[in-house]
Amino acid sequence: MKIMIWAYLGILPFLHEMLLEIPGVGGIAVRGVACILLFFSGFISLLGGLDGSHTGYEIARRSELDPILMAVRLLPPDSTFAGWPTYNHPLLLSGCKMVEGYAGHLFSHGIDYQARDEELTTMMMGDPRWRSIAEKLKVRYLFWGSREAAAYVGSTQPWRGLPVVAAGAWGAIYDLGPPPSAR
Repeated sequence: MKIMIWAYLGILPFLHEMLLEIPGVGGIAVRGVACILLFFSGFISLLGGLDGSHTGYEIARRSELDPILMAVRLLPPDSTFAGWPTYNHPLLLSGCKMVEGYAGHLFSHGIDYQARDEELTTMMMGDPRWRSIAEKLKVRYLFWGSREAAAYVGSTQPWRGLPVVAAGAWGAIYDLGPPPSAR
């Protein structure tokens, strides 16, 4: 998308010279057609978005983000969290490092994320190997909230007995202990 926008901005001066500076009556007709062609698609897009059915995408809720910011402020900043990788995860918005980012973003940058995503999913579903996967991924804390509950339906959640760093209506942060290299 960025490349398309920069390319468009790059050709605008040449379009102006070639199309819009044509003198005479014929030039006025050419300019009118050029304006219609250049702005018609944008007008249709705008008209389609004004019908009220498009409410946009929620980025964050302060009622959820503020308590999580308070909960993670005293945790080591280089700690890795496990949680569902989505574009608006409150841990990401709080500046925390997660095992994996949003798949759409990773894909758009050509990052091969599928194997790591499968490991994260296996861990979050509570597979018997969840602890060794967490160590492999260098996970220190596990976040379990409404997004995780919806994404990992049927998870056995074997970490429920571990120490809870913080909890609230937004979910809970479990301490998996220091990574093996720090022990």
